[in-house]
Amino acid sequence: KAEESTGNDVDLVIHNGDMSYSSTVGTWAGRIDNTLGSDFPYLMSEGNHDVNQWGDVEAATCSGGYDNYAEFINCHADANNIELNVDTVDTTNKDRYWFTYGGIKFVFADEEKERGRDEADNVAFIDRALTGDDVIWSVCGWHENGVYAPDIDDSTNKCSIKTDRSAAQ
Repeated sequence: KAEESTGNDVDLVIHNGDMSYSSTVGTWAGRIDNTLGSDFPYLMSEGNHDVNQWGDVEAATCSGGYDNYAEFINCHADANNIELNVDTVDTTNKDRYWFTYGGIKFVFADEEKERGRDEADNVAFIDRALTGDDVIWSVCGWHENGVYAPDIDDSTNKCSIKTDRSAAQ
Protein backbone atom coordinates (compact mmCIF):
# COMPACT_ATOMS: atom_id res chain seq x y z
CA LYS A 1 0.00 0.00 0.00
CA ALA A 2 2.89 2.39 0.71
CA GLU A 3 4.29 1.90 -2.78
CA GLU A 4 0.84 2.51 -4.29
CA SER A 5 0.44 5.73 -2.26
CA THR A 6 3.90 7.17 -2.81
CA GLY A 7 5.05 5.63 -6.07
CA ASN A 8 8.23 4.54 -4.26
CA ASP A 9 9.43 1.33 -2.67
CA VAL A 10 9.29 2.49 0.94
CA ASP A 11 10.48 0.16 3.72
CA LEU A 12 10.05 2.31 6.82
CA VAL A 13 8.87 5.78 7.81
CA ILE A 14 10.60 7.72 10.59
CA HIS A 15 8.79 10.78 11.95
CA ASN A 16 10.62 13.09 14.36
CA GLY A 17 7.83 14.60 16.37
CA ASP A 18 4.73 16.74 16.09
CA MET A 19 2.43 14.16 14.58
CA SER A 20 -0.53 16.46 15.02
CA TYR A 21 -1.05 19.98 16.24
CA SER A 22 -4.74 19.76 16.99
CA SER A 23 -6.34 16.44 15.99
CA THR A 24 -6.67 13.38 18.16
CA VAL A 25 -4.32 10.42 17.96
CA GLY A 26 -7.11 8.37 16.36
CA THR A 27 -7.71 10.95 13.61
CA TRP A 28 -4.00 11.26 12.83
CA ALA A 29 -3.42 7.49 12.97
CA GLY A 30 -6.43 6.90 10.71
CA ARG A 31 -4.85 9.07 8.03
CA ILE A 32 -1.57 7.17 8.25
CA ASP A 33 -3.24 3.75 8.30
CA ASN A 34 -5.53 4.61 5.39
CA THR A 35 -2.59 5.85 3.34
CA LEU A 36 0.19 3.38 4.18
CA GLY A 37 -1.65 0.53 5.87
CA SER A 38 -2.05 -0.43 9.51
CA ASP A 39 0.73 -2.99 9.15
CA PHE A 40 3.30 -0.58 7.69
CA PRO A 41 6.40 0.15 9.85
CA TYR A 42 5.84 3.79 10.85
CA LEU A 43 7.75 4.78 14.00
CA MET A 44 8.43 8.13 15.56
CA SER A 45 9.98 10.23 18.29
CA GLU A 46 7.99 12.46 20.58
CA GLY A 47 7.51 16.13 19.71
CA ASN A 48 6.41 18.93 21.99
CA HIS A 49 2.88 18.81 20.55
CA ASP A 50 2.67 15.07 21.27
CA VAL A 51 3.59 14.95 24.96
CA ASN A 52 0.03 14.94 26.33
CA GLN A 53 -1.04 12.11 24.01
CA TRP A 54 2.20 10.09 23.98
CA GLY A 55 1.68 7.23 26.46
CA ASP A 56 4.08 4.60 27.78
CA VAL A 57 5.93 2.75 24.99
CA GLU A 58 6.70 -0.21 27.24
CA ALA A 59 3.15 -0.69 28.58
CA ALA A 60 1.18 0.08 25.43
CA THR A 61 -0.59 -2.75 23.67
CA CYS A 62 -2.13 -3.13 20.27
CA SER A 63 -5.84 -3.45 21.03
CA GLY A 64 -7.45 -2.24 17.82
CA GLY A 65 -7.78 1.46 18.57
CA TYR A 66 -5.28 4.15 19.37
CA ASP A 67 -5.70 6.03 22.65
CA ASN A 68 -2.14 7.37 22.46
CA TYR A 69 0.88 7.43 20.15
CA ALA A 70 2.61 4.64 22.07
CA GLU A 71 -0.21 2.28 21.05
CA PHE A 72 0.25 3.28 17.40
CA ILE A 73 4.00 2.65 17.69
CA ASN A 74 3.47 -0.76 19.28
CA CYS A 75 0.87 -1.87 16.71
CA HIS A 76 3.08 -0.91 13.78
CA ALA A 77 6.14 -2.48 15.41
CA ASP A 78 4.27 -5.71 16.28
CA ALA A 79 2.96 -6.04 12.73
CA ASN A 80 6.57 -6.07 11.50
CA ASN A 81 8.21 -8.12 14.28
CA ILE A 82 10.16 -5.08 15.46
CA GLU A 83 11.26 -5.36 19.07
CA LEU A 84 11.05 -2.04 20.90
CA ASN A 85 13.51 -1.46 23.74
CA VAL A 86 13.10 1.11 26.50
CA ASP A 87 15.65 2.47 28.93
CA THR A 88 16.34 0.05 31.79
CA VAL A 89 18.49 2.55 33.70
CA ASP A 90 16.06 5.47 33.87
CA THR A 91 12.86 3.48 34.26
CA THR A 92 10.66 6.58 34.70
CA ASN A 93 10.97 7.58 31.05
CA LYS A 94 9.05 5.13 28.88
CA ASP A 95 8.63 7.65 26.08
CA ARG A 96 12.10 7.01 24.59
CA TYR A 97 13.05 3.80 22.85
CA TRP A 98 15.26 2.08 20.29
CA PHE A 99 14.96 -0.77 17.83
CA THR A 100 16.89 -2.46 15.04
CA TYR A 101 15.41 -2.67 11.56
CA GLY A 102 17.19 -3.95 8.48
CA GLY A 103 20.50 -4.07 10.37
CA ILE A 104 20.22 -0.39 11.37
CA LYS A 105 19.76 0.71 14.97
CA PHE A 106 17.27 3.55 15.46
CA VAL A 107 17.29 5.51 18.72
CA PHE A 108 14.48 7.93 19.55
CA ALA A 109 14.98 10.44 22.34
CA ASP A 110 12.10 12.45 23.78
CA GLU A 111 10.99 16.03 24.10
CA GLU A 112 12.97 16.80 27.25
CA LYS A 113 11.95 20.47 27.53
CA GLU A 114 8.25 19.60 27.81
CA ARG A 115 9.06 16.88 30.34
CA GLY A 116 11.14 19.16 32.57
CA ARG A 117 14.51 17.52 31.88
CA ASP A 118 17.72 18.93 30.51
CA GLU A 119 19.55 17.81 27.39
CA ALA A 120 22.14 15.81 29.36
CA ASP A 121 19.41 13.31 30.24
CA ASN A 122 18.76 12.52 26.57
CA VAL A 123 22.48 12.44 25.79
CA ALA A 124 22.96 9.80 28.51
CA PHE A 125 19.99 7.81 27.16
CA ILE A 126 21.36 7.89 23.60
CA ASP A 127 24.79 6.80 24.82
CA ARG A 128 23.23 3.85 26.71
CA ALA A 129 21.09 2.88 23.72
CA LEU A 130 24.08 2.85 21.35
CA THR A 131 26.21 0.51 23.44
CA GLY A 132 26.49 -3.24 23.23
CA ASP A 133 25.64 -4.14 19.65
CA ASP A 134 27.37 -4.81 16.38
CA VAL A 135 25.22 -2.85 13.91
CA ILE A 136 27.00 -0.99 11.14
CA TRP A 137 24.69 2.05 11.12
CA SER A 138 22.89 3.95 13.87
CA VAL A 139 20.25 6.62 13.36
CA CYS A 140 19.36 8.91 16.25
CA GLY A 141 16.17 10.95 16.13
CA TRP A 142 14.65 13.62 18.32
CA HIS A 143 12.49 16.69 17.97
CA GLU A 144 13.48 20.36 18.18
CA ASN A 145 17.15 20.02 17.36
CA GLY A 146 19.10 23.03 18.47
CA VAL A 147 21.49 21.95 21.16
CA TYR A 148 22.85 18.71 19.73
CA ALA A 149 25.46 18.40 17.04
CA PRO A 150 25.90 14.84 15.85
CA ASP A 151 29.42 13.65 15.29
CA ILE A 152 30.54 10.38 13.78
CA ASP A 153 33.27 8.33 15.39
CA ASP A 154 34.90 6.67 12.38
CA SER A 155 36.42 3.94 14.54
CA THR A 156 33.01 2.67 15.65
CA ASN A 157 30.61 4.08 13.02
CA LYS A 158 28.31 5.18 15.86
CA CYS A 159 26.78 8.58 16.32
CA SER A 160 27.94 10.41 19.37
CA ILE A 161 26.41 13.58 20.71
CA LYS A 162 28.08 16.88 21.50
CA THR A 163 26.23 19.20 23.82
CA ASP A 164 28.37 22.24 23.02
CA ARG A 165 25.85 24.79 21.75
CA SER A 166 28.49 26.53 19.63
CA ALA A 167 28.99 23.29 17.66
CA ALA A 168 25.27 23.20 16.78
CA GLN A 169 25.24 26.65 15.23
